[in-house]
Amino acid sequence: MFFQFADCHLIVDRRELRRGRVPVAIRPLPLDVLVHLVQSRDRLVTKDDLARVVWKRGDVSDQAIARTVADVRRAIGDDGSEQRLIRTIHGWGYRFVGEVVVSVDGEALAVDEAAPTSAWSAVESLRRAAEHVSRELASLPDERRAVLRLMAVMGRRFERTALLRAADDPGSRLPRGIVLDTFDDALRCGLIEAEAAASDQYRFTHEVVRTLVMNGRHP
Repeated sequence: MFFQFADCHLIVDRRELRRGRVPVAIRPLPLDVLVHLVQSRDRLVTKDDLARVVWKRGDVSDQAIARTVADVRRAIGDDGSEQRLIRTIHGWGYRFVGEVVVSVDGEALAVDEAAPTSAWSAVESLRRAAEHVSRELASLPDERRAVLRLMAVMGRRFERTALLRAADDPGSRLPRGIVLDTFDDALRCGLIEAEAAASDQYRFTHEVVRTLVMNGRHP
């Protein structure tokens, strides 16, 4: 399915967002939020609904959701002041209010246009992501880096409950609040993502990302 709004083109099956003919770098979690808002544009999407559908759990803070929506707005050329495309319903949630054109043929056209550069774009996106992760890791407090390394040591795939059990261990020096905040930020920023088959299963988006988290530098 292909959605067009403002100067944006959203190709759901390919998980691709463009503005005009230019691909937009958007992380997995904000992209999932955008898709859900556009597909549910006929109604208000509550924060609880976003947490259940996108995060696949219920204990997501309002701040984490608001930060992710802000990322979505930046990607599509909107902002919290104008709210031309995504409107905040204070105390409740969000609604996509932009005019949307839905097309099936448009998807095929967009895929054909993107084909010559798709492989290069993937390599370039991974390189930029690696550089971004390295910079962000260098700026994090020691406790947050320790939480990320714990997640990486658990493997590319891990369970959130197992992470919390490790944090609750008497020998752990990681406060549970820091663990939860770091987990939510890693999910929002696209370092990790939920497994489709099980709500408690998560994985690093790429082995390169996991290696960077473990080493704090380029592999």
